[in-house]
Amino acid sequence: MPNAYDYIYLRDAQDNLGQMFDYLICGCGLSASKAAEIFIFSEISRLFATGDVRYIAGMSGIELGNLLLDEHSLKPSPDHLPVFSRSPEYWAGWALAYYQWKRDLSFQEILLTIPFDEIVSMYLPYHEMDAEKFSDEMDRKYSERKAGTNLQIRRKRIGLSQSELAESTGISKRTIQQYEQRVLDINKAAAWNLYSLSKALFCSMEDLLEKTAPEA
Repeated sequence: MPNAYDYIYLRDAQDNLGQMFDYLICGCGLSASKAAEIFIFSEISRLFATGDVRYIAGMSGIELGNLLLDEHSLKPSPDHLPVFSRSPEYWAGWALAYYQWKRDLSFQEILLTIPFDEIVSMYLPYHEMDAEKFSDEMDRKYSERKAGTNLQIRRKRIGLSQSELAESTGISKRTIQQYEQRVLDINKAAAWNLYSLSKALFCSMEDLLEKTAPEA
């Protein structure tokens, strides 16, 4: 499986994401779940995940945090200092960046399956281990919980039945069932089907594709 972007940017990406989460949670008082929410539903999250240099290396984690706060009309902290102590929140962001880079999953896919506060709780003992140990445990959790397809998860999240989704998209209920049961590979679906489903489910076409992490 290819990585999300070039390895030369990984260290910067890890430091920036760690600093961003530390700033939002420890500096601005957001809960771990709120900080994760405003991140994963932002365009910044999508661009960061694809290795956009503007976000992974072109600005600091505090600047990233302030962009997110501004986007959601939240108040930034005027006096938060750069991270020196490597808080659990910093480590969780740092480790999350590594896992996303390694598996090339979206941050939304990861954090809707394994909440950010759960990753923070993994600080002990994983912060003292090699990042591969953390990645192996994330693979185990992800594979254990990700029973449904992205299509099924998003359909259920907004409360649509298969019949209702079929009616709103013009795609047969049987085809939707086959996508959700992996009888048909949604990664090979017609572009119009993906477009129609993404519009009905308020997500991008890419969000419906399957990029499941391998078994640990």
